[in-house]
Amino acid sequence: MTFQQIKLRTKSIIVSPDRALMLIILSVSLILMLIYIFRPTIIWWDSSIYIGMGKWLFSHGGVGYFEPSRPLLWPFVQGLIWKAGIDNQITSRILEVFFALGAIYVIYLIGERVKYGSGIIAAALLSVTPFFFSFTNVGLTDIPTIFFTLLAFYLLQKDLMVWSGFFAGLAFLFRFPHALFIISIFLFFATEFVIERNFTTTIKRALRFGIGSAILGIPFFISNYILYGDILFPLKAGVVLVGIDPILQSQYFYYVTNILSQNRLLIFAPLALIPLLRKSWRENLKERKHLIAIFLIALTYIVYFSHTPHKEIRYAIGFLPWIALLTGIGISSLNFGKKTLLVLVTAGCIWLEIGNINHIKGELPLEPERSDYYEFFKNKNGKKVITSSPMILSVSDVKLIGVFDAWDGILGSYTSQKENSDYIALDTCGLSCSDGNCASKDILLSKLKNEATVELERTVGNCKLSIYKVK
Repeated sequence: MTFQQIKLRTKSIIVSPDRALMLIILSVSLILMLIYIFRPTIIWWDSSIYIGMGKWLFSHGGVGYFEPSRPLLWPFVQGLIWKAGIDNQITSRILEVFFALGAIYVIYLIGERVKYGSGIIAAALLSVTPFFFSFTNVGLTDIPTIFFTLLAFYLLQKDLMVWSGFFAGLAFLFRFPHALFIISIFLFFATEFVIERNFTTTIKRALRFGIGSAILGIPFFISNYILYGDILFPLKAGVVLVGIDPILQSQYFYYVTNILSQNRLLIFAPLALIPLLRKSWRENLKERKHLIAIFLIALTYIVYFSHTPHKEIRYAIGFLPWIALLTGIGISSLNFGKKTLLVLVTAGCIWLEIGNINHIKGELPLEPERSDYYEFFKNKNGKKVITSSPMILSVSDVKLIGVFDAWDGILGSYTSQKENSDYIALDTCGLSCSDGNCASKDILLSKLKNEATVELERTVGNCKLSIYKVK
């Protein structure tokens, strides 16, 4: 390559409209996310559990808390942060931003390999969708996991099957439901085999992908057998936790309606499937096999989560990128002029981004009374606590010997563990009455009145925060 060719190539890279747009999307996202994560905010239950699990792992059970239903990789990261003496809350949020930006960039790369222009649209749609943006400030596993699944798919596009399987396995060990991604890819291989009947090629690709997934998966299942006597125990425990929700169980269109209510541009996703109807499956596999794979992934996730009894909008983060990719492909297939299309998508994204800015402005800080309640244990390292508020783990190095969201559960734990406890911390708004008449609440409060000493009491709205020292 001559110097002149290098110069022309460099110039084309610098002024490339696609790269310029991608840089704008990433820059705007970075600025807003950084503003968002450094604003005072509430502390989440689940993120506190992950921090507590990290402390438990790195203190050999001396402090923190452990739940076998949760994957260990994110707690391991949290434990490293804690061991290094760095603030877990802000560091977790910074990591979330990097994973979010990584996901936005990788979805662009994937989309551009499927259809020119669709990657930019998909990246823009992902970045501005409100529930994706709002969870960059929480410190949970949802956003890191979609980065790994997207990276796994991009590597699959490049036919790097072992690496693709490895990152798919990594996603699974960050968040168990992302076994659905691995299942989806094998469904794609099966579809490919049935239609093309190229046994040797398909089996080789599937085998390499499976080997990559097994690199992390096999040690995980072996450790489950050693620890619990059941290779599937953490998965079964997780299913039990989300297995009951009498309110949302029958709402099969919960995710479809809530996703569209947050980003109406995603209604164009089905347009991506129109080209598949114009040719035979055999021809489509040759020309649009990655589009078929994206469709299978999105379908697998939506079917599974729509039938899961317990539903939360944050669970949709797991399959949002695949809907965004279908939308990007669908919109880029419309017979609009390129400039018209760009104006329409840009206007929609700006509208959604304004909503995200308003969300930042409306984010409320932790109430001073609740902050006092959490920080009560800051200088009580190693103390044993029964609580309805695992959020204290985010700011204190105590050991939780029971975490409950119902009065009967915390009553039972106090009755059996009071000799082994130093404190009991109650937030009445975090406790429900599973027996209907709250008899357990009255019994527990009566016991505490006679057997414990009140160390702190605060009131936030209708919530009463109390910490008792067990005698």
